[in-house]
Amino acid sequence: MTVTIGVAPTGVGARLHIPGLRQRPDVAIRPVRLPHVDIPVAPLRWDTQTALDGLDLFILATPPYCHVRHADLLLRVGVPVICEKPAGLNAAEARQIADCAEQSGAECRVNFQLRFHPLVRRARTLAAAEPPREIAITCSSSARSSRSGRPAWYWQREAGGGVWFSLLPHLVDLAYHLGVQPLEVTVTRALPTAGPDRGIDAITVHALCQDERRLTLTADPLADATRLAISFRDTPGRELAVFDLTADGANPWLTAFSACADAIVLGGYSVDLNGCATLQDAARAHEVIRAVRVSITSGVGVPVS
Repeated sequence: MTVTIGVAPTGVGARLHIPGLRQRPDVAIRPVRLPHVDIPVAPLRWDTQTALDGLDLFILATPPYCHVRHADLLLRVGVPVICEKPAGLNAAEARQIADCAEQSGAECRVNFQLRFHPLVRRARTLAAAEPPREIAITCSSSARSSRSGRPAWYWQREAGGGVWFSLLPHLVDLAYHLGVQPLEVTVTRALPTAGPDRGIDAITVHALCQDERRLTLTADPLADATRLAISFRDTPGRELAVFDLTADGANPWLTAFSACADAIVLGGYSVDLNGCATLQDAARAHEVIRAVRVSITSGVGVPVS
């Protein structure tokens, strides 16, 4: 028995989803190209409709500005969806996708796949047993979305492009998943690019959380080496535990997505999305990112809505 999962044949679908699913003999992969969102709303073409027939799940990895239209298209024909983060361009769009799912009766979740990484699961168990006073999450990597070789945090922001939507949603969701709730954020480092790009090379965000706990998020897309790590600290900053998702040399995103596939595919008979992040989780990540943007502009701490 196999389940049939539709994926985008380009972008993150080609880099992550297809390689991750190809490892499973109980999954049949069906590449599907969805219509461009600039095309006026109209009935699906027969070839697109045929491509969706019999799908048990679709992993939606089109650009974020397409998410609302494409999720609605899939959900209306009864196809369950896992939407790639950040799920739309803002919290309102994430909630709009949630409304589409509720109206259609089909399920839609969000691919914050790092939740499934074995080390993240271990960190969450420890955090639940002994909540640390401070959590620091660091993601250093080469730029995956750039102009002239530099990370473009604001490049095509209106379309949901750039490193801004590539890294920060994952880090924010990890923080919530580990039990901290940002109440106010302050950007203490935002290194600007030179020239016309007008983006951000690297960023450090400090957040005051519930029960006076603290959170530090650092994203540096120009680092010499890739590192994705979670650190638990006490006051005043002594490390209690470190979970380095890149220590084994494996790609942590692929490791996490493969673990996600293990969790949602039930022996080739069905899919179970209950362990995946919700669209409400995506909306709260958007709210934190909105506050980060305002803090960059204002230079002061900004409450999270």
